[in-house]
Amino acid sequence: MGNFPIAAERPFRNAPIIEVEPGKPHAIRVYYKKQLQELEFLAKSMNYPDDGEPTIHKLKYDAVAKLISAFDGKREIQRYGRHPQYENISSVRSAILTFLPGVCEIENMHKALLDYESNSDHENCWYILPLHSQITNEEQNCVFQPMSSLAPHLRHFRKIILSTNIAESSLTVPDVTYIIDFCLIKELITDPDTNLSTLKLEWAPKSSCVQRRGRVGRVDEGVVCRMISEFFYDNFLQDYVTPEILRCPLERSVLRSKLLDLGSPVSLLALVIDPPRLDNIAQTILTLKEMGALFVKANGVVTPLDGDLSYLSRVVSCLPIDVHLGKLVMLGYVFNILDECIIMAAGLSSKNIFTSPYQKKLLAYQVKMAWAEGSFSDPITILNAYQVYKNYVYEDHFKRSGESEIMREQRWDDENFIQLKALKDMDLLVKEIKQRLSSIGIEEAIGPNITPLTESQKAMLLHVVLYGAFYPNYFTRDAVSGQIDEREAVKSLCGLDPFRTVRLQGFPIYEPHKAYVRQILNNMSEIFNMLKEDTWNAKITFDSQRVFIQFHQEVNTSQHKQVPGRICLPVYLAVKQKQLGWNYTLQLLERMVAEKYTSQVEESAKRLLNVRDVESVVSSVSSRRELPYVLQIPAPRLPELHEKKLTVSVCYVEEPNHFWCHRLEERSKRDYIDITKLIGPQGSYLEKLDFSVPVHKGKLVLSAQHYGPTTDRRVRLYFIDFGNVVEDYIKNLRVVPEGLLKFPPLAIECYLTGVGPSLIKDPKGKWTKSAKEWFEERTVDQRLTARVFSVVNGITTMDLITEGGNWDYPISSQMLALKYAVRVKESLMNKQDNEHRQYAPKVEPNSSMSRYNQQKLDEQRFVAAEFLAMEQEIKEPKHYNARLHKLQGPYSPLEMTMFGKMHALLGKFLKIEDDSVNSVMLDDQPGDNHERVLVAAHIGYRSTCNRVIAHSTTLLPNIPGLPAILTLLFAPRAEFRANTNRNCLTGAICGLGYD
Repeated sequence: MGNFPIAAERPFRNAPIIEVEPGKPHAIRVYYKKQLQELEFLAKSMNYPDDGEPTIHKLKYDAVAKLISAFDGKREIQRYGRHPQYENISSVRSAILTFLPGVCEIENMHKALLDYESNSDHENCWYILPLHSQITNEEQNCVFQPMSSLAPHLRHFRKIILSTNIAESSLTVPDVTYIIDFCLIKELITDPDTNLSTLKLEWAPKSSCVQRRGRVGRVDEGVVCRMISEFFYDNFLQDYVTPEILRCPLERSVLRSKLLDLGSPVSLLALVIDPPRLDNIAQTILTLKEMGALFVKANGVVTPLDGDLSYLSRVVSCLPIDVHLGKLVMLGYVFNILDECIIMAAGLSSKNIFTSPYQKKLLAYQVKMAWAEGSFSDPITILNAYQVYKNYVYEDHFKRSGESEIMREQRWDDENFIQLKALKDMDLLVKEIKQRLSSIGIEEAIGPNITPLTESQKAMLLHVVLYGAFYPNYFTRDAVSGQIDEREAVKSLCGLDPFRTVRLQGFPIYEPHKAYVRQILNNMSEIFNMLKEDTWNAKITFDSQRVFIQFHQEVNTSQHKQVPGRICLPVYLAVKQKQLGWNYTLQLLERMVAEKYTSQVEESAKRLLNVRDVESVVSSVSSRRELPYVLQIPAPRLPELHEKKLTVSVCYVEEPNHFWCHRLEERSKRDYIDITKLIGPQGSYLEKLDFSVPVHKGKLVLSAQHYGPTTDRRVRLYFIDFGNVVEDYIKNLRVVPEGLLKFPPLAIECYLTGVGPSLIKDPKGKWTKSAKEWFEERTVDQRLTARVFSVVNGITTMDLITEGGNWDYPISSQMLALKYAVRVKESLMNKQDNEHRQYAPKVEPNSSMSRYNQQKLDEQRFVAAEFLAMEQEIKEPKHYNARLHKLQGPYSPLEMTMFGKMHALLGKFLKIEDDSVNSVMLDDQPGDNHERVLVAAHIGYRSTCNRVIAHSTTLLPNIPGLPAILTLLFAPRAEFRANTNRNCLTGAICGLGYD
C-alpha cells in the first residue's frame, strides 16, 4: 500500500493493510444507432444527421423521445409484465439518465419530450428532471429520490434525468438502468482571434463516454444507447480531453510565471508538458496590459510577449479570484467602497446565488428585478441580496419564535429565489478576501478625515468601478447604431403608448377579433397573477394580423416601482415571455360561433355601463368577483381641448413629477359640498359595511374616522378623491350611498412637464427626499395655476406656478435651477396631443370636440364592461376539437440593440445571458440620442452563430457624456481627435497606444 518509516522512527503501531477484492459489475450492454434500428428501438427510416459536425439536429431529439417510449413496449413489458392500471406501460420502470452538452440542449430535449407526450396516442407518464449546475440543491436531491417515495399518483411514472457532464463521474443514481449518450461535450476554449472565452460544442472523448457508461451496472444490469454510429465512435472520437492549458484563459498562469521571476512567460510556459500556443500567450499578455496588471515595457523595452509587474498584479495574485475581479476590489479601495466591491467580486466568482426553476423562470426574473432596485446591474443585484441576508442574520431575523431557524431561512430563500448554500459559500469567500487583503495592509478607510458617502454617491461609484474593472468589455447604443425612433415606435403600435404596450403578430385573417380577447388575456395570466393585476388592467386592440396589449397600471402599486423610468413592469415581463419561448396559443372557433359570442359580449357590455346592472351581475354570482370601480362611477373630469389653463390645488404627491390635484372651479366646489352633505360629519350618515360579506378588490367603499385601539384586519384603500393609498381597518369601512355614485372622482392624475429625476443625484432614477419635500412645500394645499401641456391615457401633463408667480419661472424651471431635476423630453404622444391643442380651432365648452378626452375615458369604461361581461355573464365557447394557432411575440419597439466597442467585437451580435436583469433591455428615452453603455464582467463567444454572450452586465445611467469621461479615466492611454480648426475636441482613440 505504501512506504512507511522503520519501527524505531514510528511512534505508533503499523498502519493496517486491508485487501478488498474487486466486485463483479453487472452486465452492461452498449448499443449504437444502427443496432438500435435493427432492434426496432429506432425506426430504420429515421436518418437524423450525425457523425459530422458536433451538433444536435431536431430529428435526434425526436428520435430520443421515441426511443424512451419504446423501452416499455420493446423491453420492459416483456420482462416485467404490464402495469395493472395502465396498459401501455410496464409494471417496473427503470430510470433513464440522458447526457446532453449544456443547459440549452437540456431545455430543447425537455420540450421534445413534452411535445411527444402531448401528441402521443397514449399517456407515457414521464417524470422529467433537469440536472445541471444552475439548479438548486433541492432540485438536485430530487434526482436521487426513488419513485416509490413520491405521491401515489406519480409512482408509476418513469424518471428521466436530463443531465450535463455534472453526472459523468462520482455520481450514482441507484434506480438508473438506461444511459442515453449524445456523445457531446462543451469545452471552455479561448478564441485565438478575439481572445474571448467560449463554450464550444465538441464530440466527447472516449474517456468521457466510458465514464458515462459507468453510471449503470453497479446495482443492476444496464443499457447504454449512444446516439452515433459505432464506426464514428471507434475512428473519430479522441481518446482524452484536450488539456486546459491549451484551450483556457492564461491570465493567472502568466501572472504566476512573472511572480516566479524565472524569465519571460513564453520561456517558462514552454517548459510545461503541453505548452500553450504562442499567440494565446501574446493575447493574454495584451489583456493584462489593458487592465493594468502588466506595464507596456519589460526592462525598459516595449515587447508584446512580456511586461513588468504592476502593484495591481501583485495584489491580485494574492486573491482567490479572477484578475478582473481583483481589479474591481482594488478600485473599491481607491474609491472608498471596498466592502461593496469585495462582496460583488465574491458573488461573481462563486456559484450563482439566484435560482431560476424551469417552471418559474418568469417569476424568478421579476423577483431578481426587485433585488436590482432599479440599478440594472447584476453585480449590484448580488450586493443587495447579500446585504439584506447579512442584516437579517445580524438582527436574528431567522431565530424568532414560532419556526425553526432552518425553516425560516428556507422559506425566505424560496420566496426570493436564492440558493442559501451558494450564499453561505459566497460569505466564506468574502471573509477570505478580506483576510488576505488585511494581511497586506489593505482595509476599509475609516477615521475623522474620511467623509462618509451618501447612498446616491455610493450608487454612482458602484457603476463607475464596474466600468473601470471590466474595461474594455463595453457595448453601446448611440445615434449612429441602435438608435430607436420614437415616431416609428408609436407608428408600429398604431398610435398606442410604447411605454405600456406590446405587440403580437400572426393573428388569423378573417377571424372576429373580440372572440379571442379572453384567450389572449388567459395567455398572459401569469403576468397578471404575479403583479396582482386584473384582466381589466389591459386593453386588447387589433389591426389586421397584429394584436396590441396595452397595460393600465394601478395607482401607487409597489410592483411597478421595481423599474424606474416610464416603461411599466408588465412590458418587461411580456418581452421576457418571448425570450423564454412562451407560446401564445389560440383555439380557433367556428366562424358562426365566434361571431355570435362577439355580439353577445358587446350587448352585455352596453347594458353593464348602467351602474345598477353592474351591481345585479356582481350580486348574482355565488362568489363575489372583483369589480372595476370605473364602471360604478363617472370618469374623472379631465381638461378638454378648450381648457388651456386651470386653477388647481395639489392634494397628494407621489413624486415631484407625479401627483394628484383638485380643480378649483365652481363645479368641483359644488361637487365637494354635495358629497360632504351626503356623508355627514365624520361619516355619521353612513351605513356600516356588512362584515359577513368578503371585501373584494375593486369594491367601492367609504372610510370613516375611528378612534381607539382595534385589532381588526386591515385592508388597502385607494382614495379616488385624493390619489393616495393607505391601509385602514375593516371596521372603519362604510357603504357608499347611491347618491354618491353620480359624482366623478375629484382628483386627477398629473405629470409635471419636461422634468425628471437627476441621475447624478441618484443613478437609480429615483427622486431625492429633499426634492420631494421642496415640491410638497410649494404645491400641496396651495392655490396654483396650471398650464396644460397634454392629456394622454387619462393623465394630465402640466406646468405650475404659485399664486402671484409668472410663467417665465414656473415650478419646473425652479427645480432645474436648484439641480433637483434634469430636463427630459416629452414623449411623442404628449407632443402630438399638445400640437392638437395648440392648432385645433376654437371649440365651444359643450361641443363634441371639447369632450374628446372624456370620450377616450368612456372607451376605457366600455372595455372594462366587455371584460366583466366575458368574466361573469357570457360563457366562453367550448374549444372541443378546435384547431390551434400560435401567435408570435410579444414584441416591444423599445427593445435596445447594443454593439461592441472593441475591434474584436465588431460585426458580432450581442446576446445577454438569460438570467440577467438586463436580459430585457428597453429604452425609456427613445428620443435621446446620447450614448448608452452596457458593461460585461465576462464575454463569451459562439463562433457558430457569430454571437457574443455578455455575462454579469451593468447598464450605465443615462447621463450625457458619462461613458466618454469614464473611458478616458480608465483607459491606459488616449489619443484625442480635433476638428479641422483644432479648437474643439471631437473624439478620442483609447487603448495601450501601440499595435
